[in-house]
Amino acid sequence: MKKFILLLLMSLTIYSNAQQWDVLNPKGNSITSLDFYNVSYGLATGEYGTILKTDDGGLNWFVINSGTNNWLKSVCVVNTDIAYIVGNSGTILKSINGGTSWSMLTSGVTNHLYSVHFIDSLVGYVAGSSGKIIKTTDGGISWVSQSSGITNTLNSINFVSSNTGFAVGSSGKILKTTNGGTSWSECTSGTTSTLNSVYFIDASTGFAVGSSGTVLKTTSGGASWTTQSSDELYSVKFINTSTGYAVGQGNRIIKTTNGGATWATITTAHTGSCQYAFSSVDFIDANNGYVAHVYGISKTENGGQTWYYNGFFNSLASVYFIDNNTGYTVGNENVIRKTTNGGQTWTTQYSKDSWDEWLKQVYFLNANNGIAVGYLNDVSGCLTTCYKTTDGGSAWTDLVLYDFTSVYFINSTTGFIVGTNGKIRKTTDAGSTWTAQTSGTTNDLFSVFFIDASIGYSVGESGIILKTTNGGSTWSSQTNGSNQLNAVYFTSSTTGYIVGNSGTLLKTTNSGSSWSLQNFVSDNLNAIEFINSSIGYIVGDNGTILNTTNGGSVWNLQTSNVVSNLNSVYFVDANNGYALVRMERY
Repeated sequence: MKKFILLLLMSLTIYSNAQQWDVLNPKGNSITSLDFYNVSYGLATGEYGTILKTDDGGLNWFVINSGTNNWLKSVCVVNTDIAYIVGNSGTILKSINGGTSWSMLTSGVTNHLYSVHFIDSLVGYVAGSSGKIIKTTDGGISWVSQSSGITNTLNSINFVSSNTGFAVGSSGKILKTTNGGTSWSECTSGTTSTLNSVYFIDASTGFAVGSSGTVLKTTSGGASWTTQSSDELYSVKFINTSTGYAVGQGNRIIKTTNGGATWATITTAHTGSCQYAFSSVDFIDANNGYVAHVYGISKTENGGQTWYYNGFFNSLASVYFIDNNTGYTVGNENVIRKTTNGGQTWTTQYSKDSWDEWLKQVYFLNANNGIAVGYLNDVSGCLTTCYKTTDGGSAWTDLVLYDFTSVYFINSTTGFIVGTNGKIRKTTDAGSTWTAQTSGTTNDLFSVFFIDASIGYSVGESGIILKTTNGGSTWSSQTNGSNQLNAVYFTSSTTGYIVGNSGTLLKTTNSGSSWSLQNFVSDNLNAIEFINSSIGYIVGDNGTILNTTNGGSVWNLQTSNVVSNLNSVYFVDANNGYALVRMERY
């Protein structure tokens, strides 16, 4: 059995000739819904069939196999055993063992399903596109369509008793039932804005939130609604009759402590410059709450005063494994993370709360000695330095070298780093000191690779290709087109490959004297790795993964199960490989 990995992290497992990439970490696919049963146990769902489970209050999240690639839009945890999930194309999943495994139910519909609510373990409701509402009274064995009376999309459904429930959706639609869904009547909302979420405290008092900052409140069981405003909101949840939260676009979290009479913006769940949408909110008690977003899940333990998110929701730029178990990743906020169990869990060794500062590549000479290089991803005036460890990552020393993007070592002592404005540095003492070399270019360099102690290559912006034949003392340059070139890799002294933006894939068979252009995809290609002279992998934007088994004559597109951009690919051996996801700011 061969195993490859996407570190969103994702892992590729090869069974005979079949290849499958599995998500190891809950990053890369947007998280769109979460539901906690108590302070320990919760579930979250998202794109590409993502299901996450925590049993320790969100400190650790584990990826659960859903058996589907459909977007899972909503989750309802009924008790410690039973939970339901709904999603696109009529998908309904059920777990009877606390979310550990899931079975596919027959919904009888093909509509996209956006919201699920169960009154108990047997009776539940699902709402979705084209006004679809379906009900089960036997724990999902069978489902009956109900007449909503509308064809608008329904985004959220909530019941306050066995008979009384509400559903909201596009064009300001609010529906109410008082007979367990046998019939639904339309309420006058007073808005035409799309409503994304509804929550009732009791039979009289409820809230709906949606686009254009719409916040609606009723104290008459939906007979009339008053309008408030905020930013775009996607989810609302109340702890009691007084205290509630709503979340939405632009890191927005608003809180009320007077039953929705007024709402105040509270500290967002990220202190960097990145702006993104919070898609779901859930509170277990007055202190413990969670929000879901494109980066994963953030938590508060003090009623929303401060928020933190698990470390592996950073955008990751590079991965390097020493053996099948021990590996390192680096990324934004200068994060450095280590695993000792093949990527199942990761511990953060170093980080800095600044989204714009990136560590771009990590490289280990042996089990103890490693280098991480980085650069500034913006113009905020800071410089990102490089770091070195001599104890397997327990401590990292600042090398005071700024804005480097790639590192490569020929042996245990001699290595090179390249970076912005054509910078190239060389070390002959395992990275303790570095000597500047003359590259002959001011173009940014993004990758460096050496065949032996003398011959090496570096590539970068504007199609620049550099080559040295004397260990970096001098470099000759050529250009190949104008696209940015992101990575270079050689499988022999004569055969090499370069990947870059707009699907650029170059191959040489004469040591770089000439390069032939291959065209397989149009997405930006960001990294390349070969297992041997025949088998190689390329990763790129929009979840692109290409594989060749004939030395690059033909590249085949693989299913990655993500739509995010892939930054890095690395293989421990012929069977075990890893790829990383880059998250973009909104």
